[in-house]
Amino acid sequence: MDGQIAGRPKKNPRFPSFPSATDPVTINKVLQDHFFRPKKPLLSRTPLTQDPSTVPLSTNELRLAPSKFSPSSAPGPDVIPYSVWKKINLINPTIILELLSPLVAFGYHPPRTKNCQRGGPEPAREGLL
Repeated sequence: MDGQIAGRPKKNPRFPSFPSATDPVTINKVLQDHFFRPKKPLLSRTPLTQDPSTVPLSTNELRLAPSKFSPSSAPGPDVIPYSVWKKINLINPTIILELLSPLVAFGYHPPRTKNCQRGGPEPAREGLL
């Protein structure tokens, strides 16, 4: 009669069972770590220095770049359609120049501009794998 008293069903344990947790304190830690994962440490905030060898953006470059945007392309990570960027550039081309120039001069690109969500895996290209 393993764990049973005559005629009574076996009681469930008071605490949920986890392979690595044997006492309530450890179970608490396992649950907290699972549901409230520790945050990644923040990047160090060192001052940015301007790269003297960087060639500044020109208004001509920024005038030509949007003309190469495909009207059927999906928006980038910022979710702003390319047609909007084209119109902004037509109305006031210095806005984009003023936004991008510091990023180029300091060589800093916010992590958000580097990430994008894809619909699926990238197709394998011959000779690269």
